[in-house]
Amino acid sequence: FLRIYPHYKAISVVVLTPYNEQKSLFESMIASHPNEIIRRLQVFTVDAFQGKEVDIVFYSTVRTGTAYGVG
Repeated sequence: FLRIYPHYKAISVVVLTPYNEQKSLFESMIASHPNEIIRRLQVFTVDAFQGKEVDIVFYSTVRTGTAYGVG
């Protein structure tokens, strides 16, 4: 997005997940990312995000195969 609209710097982007463990994993991956724009991403669980407004939301869904008994 910022490559297309480089003048638009005040964009808010979050990653939204229903699971705390997945939130922790995303936060550690984002914190260690070399790209400064990626490091600006915020991660929330669905419950913690309620009532907030942002420009773009990436929603992470999870599914495992039958070997794990879920899905």
